[in-house]
Amino acid sequence: MKTLIWDGVTERLFEPIVSEEKLKQMFLTIRNGILLQYDNSALRNYIITNFVKLYATDRAIPELLQLYSKLGILPDKYNSYLEHANIIERMYGLDMHILDVGAGYIPVLSEIIASRQINTKAGKITAIDLPLNY
Repeated sequence: MKTLIWDGVTERLFEPIVSEEKLKQMFLTIRNGILLQYDNSALRNYIITNFVKLYATDRAIPELLQLYSKLGILPDKYNSYLEHANIIERMYGLDMHILDVGAGYIPVLSEIIASRQINTKAGKITAIDLPLNY
């Protein structure tokens, strides 16, 4: 794959599947919706600053990857949430009660599993994300 220079970032993991303009439009849509769930202002500011810049790079943090996956702009090959759902289904099946601990602000893994469980009318998943107390 050729290296793209997009907003000064050169470490592309995959070719972007949406244009930079479309990505900016998507960001404006989530800024006053999904991002309001983020009670951590430093994380929210990080996402605001890097949502467009780190898209399709190997430097995107899990919270960005969750957003990209939720928006459907993360190719299946690079979507670790989809891959984990596939592994869980292959190894254990999904027709049971599952607890997703540490699901994050956007529980993408749980959403993928829940949609499969709804389609098969079997099992249930519960997603929780508790802050760690030291």
